[in-house]
Amino acid sequence: MYPVCPAGGSAHLQMTMSARKAGLEVAVVTTERAKHFYSPQDIPVTLYSDADEWEMWKGRSDPVLHIDLRRWADLMLVAPLDANTLGKVASGVCDNLLTCVIRAWDCRKPLLFCPAMNTAMWEHPVTAQQVGLLKAFGYVEIPCVVKKLVCGDEGLGAMAEVGTIVDKVKEVLFCRGSSQQS
Repeated sequence: MYPVCPAGGSAHLQMTMSARKAGLEVAVVTTERAKHFYSPQDIPVTLYSDADEWEMWKGRSDPVLHIDLRRWADLMLVAPLDANTLGKVASGVCDNLLTCVIRAWDCRKPLLFCPAMNTAMWEHPVTAQQVGLLKAFGYVEIPCVVKKLVCGDEGLGAMAEVGTIVDKVKEVLFCRGSSQQS
């Protein structure tokens, strides 16, 4: 079981379908900005957004979605992780459902992240510092790659290929499963 966050187009759909074929239960946490890149009816799994957080919680002792999700998931995959959310996570900001789940995440469980941004943003000195902080938290980077970016530029900053991401998730789950059985 793992949430995939945030949703983003055909690559996300491919990852979700691969995970389901592998017998994994998947839930998606999306940001409001990510909704620009896909249609909710194209996501064949449970999809959560900021509105769900506030609709569930009415008062003290009611369920809190970001806490329920961190308890439920065995692994968290943030794909893509844009520069804005990278900055928020590195700074401890939790102003939406996604960043609240990450802030509440149990660091004994794997969190994988896939940076994706324009080359100029990727090459900015603060990006390396922020990625370094996430790694220091114990999070696992699936590095970005060189290709044609959404903006039309060619360069480093594209999210890793879906196959690479799926393979890394399988590797982490296999290693985790093996170590828990020992």
